[in-house]
Amino acid sequence: MYFYLQIICKAKEKIKMQLNIKLVLVLALLLQMTCIAAGQERRATLIGSVRAAEDDQPLQDVVVRALGTSAFTFTDARGFFRLDNLPKTKLDIVFERVGIVRELVTVELKDDETKLNVALRYVSFKSAEVVVTARENAQGGELGTTSRIERSAIEHVQASSLADVLQLLPGQLAQNPTLSGVRQSLLRQAPLSVSAANPSAADRANALGTAIVLDGVPLSNNANLQTNLTILNSAPGTLPPFASAEGRGLDLRQFSADNIESIEVIRGIPSARHGDLTVGAILVQTRASAYKPQARLRLNPQTFESTLGAGWALFEKRTNLTAELNFTRSQDDLRRTEETFSRLIANLAWSQQWDNAARLTSTLRTNFYTTIDERQQFERDQQQITRVAQDRGLRTSLFSVLRFDDDARTKLEWTASLNYTEQVGRFQELITRADGRFPLSDATSDTTKPGIFGDIEYLNRTSVQGLPLNLYSRLEFVHKASLFGFLHQFFSGFELRYDQNRGEGRSFDIFTPPRQNYSVGERPRPFSDIPALTQLGFYIEDRIAADILGKSVLVQLGARFDNIQPQGLFSWHLR
Repeated sequence: MYFYLQIICKAKEKIKMQLNIKLVLVLALLLQMTCIAAGQERRATLIGSVRAAEDDQPLQDVVVRALGTSAFTFTDARGFFRLDNLPKTKLDIVFERVGIVRELVTVELKDDETKLNVALRYVSFKSAEVVVTARENAQGGELGTTSRIERSAIEHVQASSLADVLQLLPGQLAQNPTLSGVRQSLLRQAPLSVSAANPSAADRANALGTAIVLDGVPLSNNANLQTNLTILNSAPGTLPPFASAEGRGLDLRQFSADNIESIEVIRGIPSARHGDLTVGAILVQTRASAYKPQARLRLNPQTFESTLGAGWALFEKRTNLTAELNFTRSQDDLRRTEETFSRLIANLAWSQQWDNAARLTSTLRTNFYTTIDERQQFERDQQQITRVAQDRGLRTSLFSVLRFDDDARTKLEWTASLNYTEQVGRFQELITRADGRFPLSDATSDTTKPGIFGDIEYLNRTSVQGLPLNLYSRLEFVHKASLFGFLHQFFSGFELRYDQNRGEGRSFDIFTPPRQNYSVGERPRPFSDIPALTQLGFYIEDRIAADILGKSVLVQLGARFDNIQPQGLFSWHLR
């Protein structure tokens, strides 16, 4: 085969020159074969799963990178990952996440699809029975001082309530488990109170500034108005005669430790997702998975506690049902059979995977609880003192996740909850007036009408009824991306909180009122007269991870705006 190239040069002499260039057929054939071989070259795919070496649970949000290439991905909620378009050669695959020991695995890609399953270990400090770790939580990791308490540690301490579990935190004092008196959370300091029934002002402020987040829902105590304190019968800082957590943090006795899967405690700066806190946050995750039927019985001189629970996996493990029943009765002082605490808790959880790829999942939890803290009248008690504090509540929450891709880089989360409680506090006391008979009136408005003189000695019975209603909803968008060599995890969302109390409030016979310090009367009013509290919150956050000079660097940037009693999304007015 010959190719002819004719070059015509025009010169003064008008000489024509023709050049012949001969190409060899062998060179053309070799070139054609090389192009065909290059076109037939195929790339490889690496798939696999990442699980925890300690408990074989899937690990989410683990970064999987192929060194020497630009390929990377994150593991999804099931621990699966997929890397496409890899060269068929020997590659180093890196697995890393905050709180996890970095792992480097060398794999040779020969086939079109290669599987790789890896077990990673947590970075933790372990004793014989208790594991206390500071690692990333299930929602993406916090940069503050964080401690995680697993179920094995909870079983080790034989806890009867959430308050007993928190003793595993660094810096906390170890105390005998007790259900006597309201139990509060103390994160930043050792307890200063003489007893749980009489906390100091510092301990109350500590508990008030700690957020309790149960299965992604922050629990509110804003609508708790269970008190009998007025300027007429008490000094500032005095507690009501019955057990109450009004004006401080939640009573941790209403949470059974047997239903807790894990606890994440944040004592540093938390995510912008968490609002309405000053001290820290306690993230509690309860069971919502399949497990064998269990029966637990806990006995000690003060407490009797029994728990029955089981979890079932249905429909090819795409549906999980969990049910648990807990009964507890405690008597702190064996000599005082009149002082007891009783608790009954029923939990039901349902989780559903709506598709095979687990792109849409939902978890519905329902919790019913009742607690009774009472002091019956002692024998030969001249003052005839009795007190009862009873709470009955229904709490339900729904958590749904929509993932837009297989590796969950982009997802939308929605959380909603309803908490309705009936709170009743009752007490009675034989009152003797040292100042003699005193004037009384049953008028409830400004008027002039005849009154009466009260008795010098009478039996007062007072009840305080509250019906707090707490509503919560949050919509959050999450996106993970790599920009300029940095791994970014973006959060943005808004939340709505609504707290109201429709109870009757303090009620008593006008002519046998509670003890008073002044010769004036008081008018009982219902809690429903108090306006509801509405809060709107907006937040945005970016968590950045990078390797700089061989060091792992984490940066968390966030902003939050809370609108109290809003007139619109971004408007309010002063009262």
